[in-house]
Amino acid sequence: SPANVWSGDGSWIGYFSGMKPASYSDSTSGFAGGVYPYFMHSDGGNIREAAESSFRVHNNTNFRFFSWSPSEKNIYYAPSQSNSSKLYSNEVLDHQILAVDLGINMPTGNKMIYKTINPSGSHVVLKSGDDNTYYPVQIKPTPKLLDDGWSYNRGQGSDYGGGYSDRHDLMFPDPKGEWFIHMTGSSIGAFWKMNLTGSGLDGGPNYNRLTSHFNERECEIMWTRNADRPNFQANDEWASHPGYDRWGRLVAWGQVADIDGRSDGTDTIWDYKNRRYEYSKSNVSYGAHNYPRNYTDWSAWSDYVAVGESVDNFVFAFNYSKRSSEGDFWRIAKHHGNLHGNSSYEFQNPHRVGQSPDGTKVNYIVEFLVGSAGEADIAYAVANYPHPPEITDVSTTSGHVTVRFDWQNGISDSNPRTYTKRGWPDESISDRPIPRETKYFRLWRSSDNISWTTVGKVDAEPFKRFDFVNGGFKSGQNSYWEINDTPGSGSWYYAVTSVENSGLESRTLSNVFYITVSDSNSSGQQHSVYPSNPREDSKFYVSNPPQPLEAVFSYKNSSASEDGQYTISWDEPNENQLIRYYNIYAADGATPDATQQNRIASIPSSLSVNGSFFWVDWLGNYNGSTKYAVTSVDSQGNESNLSVGNPGEIEPPNYELPYAPTNLQILD
Repeated sequence: SPANVWSGDGSWIGYFSGMKPASYSDSTSGFAGGVYPYFMHSDGGNIREAAESSFRVHNNTNFRFFSWSPSEKNIYYAPSQSNSSKLYSNEVLDHQILAVDLGINMPTGNKMIYKTINPSGSHVVLKSGDDNTYYPVQIKPTPKLLDDGWSYNRGQGSDYGGGYSDRHDLMFPDPKGEWFIHMTGSSIGAFWKMNLTGSGLDGGPNYNRLTSHFNERECEIMWTRNADRPNFQANDEWASHPGYDRWGRLVAWGQVADIDGRSDGTDTIWDYKNRRYEYSKSNVSYGAHNYPRNYTDWSAWSDYVAVGESVDNFVFAFNYSKRSSEGDFWRIAKHHGNLHGNSSYEFQNPHRVGQSPDGTKVNYIVEFLVGSAGEADIAYAVANYPHPPEITDVSTTSGHVTVRFDWQNGISDSNPRTYTKRGWPDESISDRPIPRETKYFRLWRSSDNISWTTVGKVDAEPFKRFDFVNGGFKSGQNSYWEINDTPGSGSWYYAVTSVENSGLESRTLSNVFYITVSDSNSSGQQHSVYPSNPREDSKFYVSNPPQPLEAVFSYKNSSASEDGQYTISWDEPNENQLIRYYNIYAADGATPDATQQNRIASIPSSLSVNGSFFWVDWLGNYNGSTKYAVTSVDSQGNESNLSVGNPGEIEPPNYELPYAPTNLQILD
């Protein structure tokens, strides 16, 4: 999916593949072929098909994008396979997908959500390809159709770059659900702000070209700077595949023409609400998009936007408010686009850069692992390590220590520990949104402020606590978290880190508190302040994790019984709370060293079956001489010693597959 691949809490990735799911058949699925939706945990485990979802094949008419809800953990919206005029919510769980009809009665005909779920998840716009109609829908608080549908044609004519009939792109960047953006023209055209409903005769927004385009109209041309140049975004002077922020105000684009002295391909932040450049031209040597076929989805609730450029094939990020020096940019990955010199529109340049909800990870398209031009894989890379929260209080009562911390996310807090300084949903008056991808917080303790040990954790539950539709903490929910510890008498240091659903953990500690524990009650004192760069790697924990146990490998072990197939198994060590994944190394004829050249796989710790792991290598030596070793890697990137595999027979574990239903039914 080229847009919005991440679930609301960053725990799932939705994507499409040409491989038909094993549990599908023509008789039960209702279609004979196509491109199919799949899901994968963002920690790399639990790939599953969409067998029980409301729509089970990629379809340019009905189901083209995963419209993940931004205000719920793991729900996306899609029509029904058998009746596309119905809208379903699909909750993705480890062992099933719960598809629920929202009960919205819409006119018959094909409907699709085309990147048109708004950033708070309160509204969607459905588009119809068979009668040129938009259907605005409210999802929260109560699902309902806001209008029976109104025509794409608002009377704009062809003055602003391509007329009204060809909807090249649709976006919905308004958190309040009042308007969305409609782009006209097949590849070059104007961008229009369209209200969901209005005073038009058909219930849609009214357009009056004799009225000023520079106030809050129902239907107006976007990004026009002055009345003397109303065609600013038409013809060759348009925003190149823009990426919209989540507040309905800013857009990142690469320009296609020389505008105001900014050369072709220059990165630009445009304030499309107030119609002005937000910040001046950057002084670095590469632009945010560089060439017009690149795409950016500014899909994080952060001040960082991830972009790509095609000259050197880099993906990089920058803070939208700081773009004046090289230090304001940081490279994330090399996307290896256009490796085959393909002229295909889809994969020549548009590496489809997208951000996870907190902006800590970036997905993009890569070609270097595929065999022919026009094909692509999806990769994601770390853009920022998760920020830790800030400790506000440490106290002890009768030997029990309580550590309290929060995100400092109030609008009056001068140094929020979140990924943005902007309030949600109103930038200047609302409290900032708390991070969405945090799974739990980890408590660290030290006796000397040098050697740290993890001593506890607490679930973050951001969607239970925070209202991501309207902003603010929900009624009855605390804006802080607490973890308790019983360390025994003595003087102790405490700090906290954040751990995401993907397994990514803060690589630097929060501020550090110091407290002396005795029989009496007391309060701690801050020993060191919150880090100036919370996304850095401070190397505070450098202890190697314990190595895996009982590593065994076998050649042509059933059911991997073909030439070159080996099975590898191992057990997790007893002290495994910090282990994030396991590296498998292979070499022909000799025990492998733990080098990048020998690493064939990294297996998430979540794939344990009763403490054991099982893996199949299809690319071993045909003469049976390949040998294997396994290591543990913790959440701070430390790797264990090698656990060298011994030859032996392996009994495959009894996996409980999370899908393969026995009775598929077409949902109505």
